Amino acid sequence: MFVFIDAYNPSEFFTDLYHRFLLSQPINPKQASMKSMCLQAMTIVYGRHYETIGAFNDTKHIILMLDRSIDKSERDRLIIFISKLILNHRNVRDIIDCGGIKILIQLMCLAHLHINRAQVPLASNVLESSTTITRENEKEWYYGKQDKEKLGPYSFNEIKDLYKEGTFDGKTRFWAQGKFCFLCEIRSKGSVSNPPSGTMADSSPS
Repeated sequence: MFVFIDAYNPSEFFTDLYHRFLLSQPINPKQASMKSMCLQAMTIVYGRHYETIGAFNDTKHIILMLDRSIDKSERDRLIIFISKLILNHRNVRDIIDCGGIKILIQLMCLAHLHINRAQVPLASNVLESSTTITRENEKEWYYGKQDKEKLGPYSFNEIKDLYKEGTFDGKTRFWAQGKFCFLCEIRSKGSVSNPPSGTMADSSPS
């Protein structure tokens, strides 16, 4: 009977990966690729050895990076890494304390805009869709600045144009058609940086 063991010290290796991750600034494609690979390796190592490594002291920094990230690939890898961090109970407490649940809920509401989202072959889009139709051009977004105000629908590209024109302020609420929640931020699509923050609610205005 063979017993396979890792030929490295998990704690030291994980620390070295995180150090390299922090030093890798995405100033060019090579550095961005290195940072992405370090984050992926950290996810694998922590997932296998979280009991040996113990609590991750920079969980709050990872949540902050997720909140500020405008790169879709980095954001997705951060979410996968967080899915391994929650294997340790202390990390879970840190995620809750720094508002990580709220950020993850916001991203969940925007998940239907992901570029890799599978298209459901319903009769409507089989008959009507074309190569010129994209998710960003579908008019499914609404916004409001006051209670029960409902303006729209707009496409996501139109929402981005309105943002650039200064239409929105810190109290503007956003939601997509069929999504019963307000979005605090329009951040997921990358081309809109430093978006205004808003509030969350349980249902859309009537």
